[in-house]
Amino acid sequence: MFPNHIPNPEDKTAMALTRAAVLENNADLGVVFDTDVDRSGVVDNKGNPINGDKLIALMSAIVLKEHPGTTIVTDARTSMALTKFITDRGGNHCLYRVGYRNVIDKGVHLNEDGIETHLMMETSGHGALKENYFLDDGAYMVVKIIIQMVRMKLEGSDEGIGSLIKDLEEPLESIELRMNIISEPRYAKAKGSEAIEEFRKYIEVLGLQKTNSHSANETICLIIQTFD
Repeated sequence: MFPNHIPNPEDKTAMALTRAAVLENNADLGVVFDTDVDRSGVVDNKGNPINGDKLIALMSAIVLKEHPGTTIVTDARTSMALTKFITDRGGNHCLYRVGYRNVIDKGVHLNEDGIETHLMMETSGHGALKENYFLDDGAYMVVKIIIQMVRMKLEGSDEGIGSLIKDLEEPLESIELRMNIISEPRYAKAKGSEAIEEFRKYIEVLGLQKTNSHSANETICLIIQTFD
């Protein structure tokens, strides 16, 4: 627990220390929150970290059991594998712009338009549920996970919560590129367009190299941050 590591479910050290504690104590679950508990991540009984796409997949599996066919909103950084995971379970995946407030608001608007949407999550660990009044609440997410874990135990399963996402496909390699755009606000859009164009060229060259070398697939995420 803090101050042994940064209180951040995306932090590798935080997840690694939680994993070690779970394995050392033969625990069923480890939990990592951020400082205001609106983001969360967990570690299953086998020591597997569950955050990012994995956490969204886990929550999707739980929510789709309760609300078959519901729509799930995520930020655009999530993978095609997550989309497949959701649709294979009869759900609908709505990809939306990055930013947890954007994702949650999209879910609210979809419900207002008559499209049943019970889960909205961002890869950072932010998430909201319709049943919890669309509040950005990491603790509520973890309670849902614990309830599902208890249900599984009562049904005689010792596989652990991680078994719900065992068929989630993972990339062999994942790269996240963060580009900071430092400029006057009036130039931010142009700089952003320039960065995206350079990124597109990079992907085209990388794709050609991968095709020629027959290397493993990569997942690449571009994040552009604009500062006034």
